[in-house]
Amino acid sequence: MSEVIKTVMSGCAHRLCCWHLEQNAQANVKRNEFTSKFRQLMLNPMSTEEFDRDWFSVVYDLGLEQNSWVEKMYAKRRKWAEAYLKGTFFAGMRTTQRCESLNSYLRRFVKHKLKLYDFIRKIHRAMYCIWHKEVQDEYETNHTAPVLTTHLQSIEKHASEIYTRNVLKWVRMEILGEATLIMLECAKTVNSNIYTLMKFQHPEQK
Repeated sequence: MSEVIKTVMSGCAHRLCCWHLEQNAQANVKRNEFTSKFRQLMLNPMSTEEFDRDWFSVVYDLGLEQNSWVEKMYAKRRKWAEAYLKGTFFAGMRTTQRCESLNSYLRRFVKHKLKLYDFIRKIHRAMYCIWHKEVQDEYETNHTAPVLTTHLQSIEKHASEIYTRNVLKWVRMEILGEATLIMLECAKTVNSNIYTLMKFQHPEQK
């Protein structure tokens, strides 16, 4: 898959599935402490220097310097560690949940040992159900006007014009989450501004 992505989708970043990596960490190292630390290193948005420092600290503390799987995963860290993936857009996805979700959905329609014509008929039925739901979403989006309820109504209105109503619910959740943040400082660079934020609370509780 990695080689195909490089060739066919050369401009895309290839991220390894976090769920499968965590399962593989337990299966290959067989130590709960390492699996827990591995997950923290995988998901925490730290700097690359902090990642390398903490990674080698965990490896040495647990005596895993000679573990081939650990060595291999460190070599691939740019495909799974949040520290190395910061700034790359993944639409909030860290796992292959969409593929797994589709597999789970199709299993409701198809069973083992189906004859070919039965398999095709059931797959067609499954795809029709998906298509019908999409048509309903599109119709509701194109022929209804939602009531704007957040404090960022211009963004909410724009989202309502380009997304379905189901996706609009996610946008609203993000907007409401933004309301809990306060800005501590703003550092201006040549091409951008860097904001330091914190969740609403007393500064001494930071």
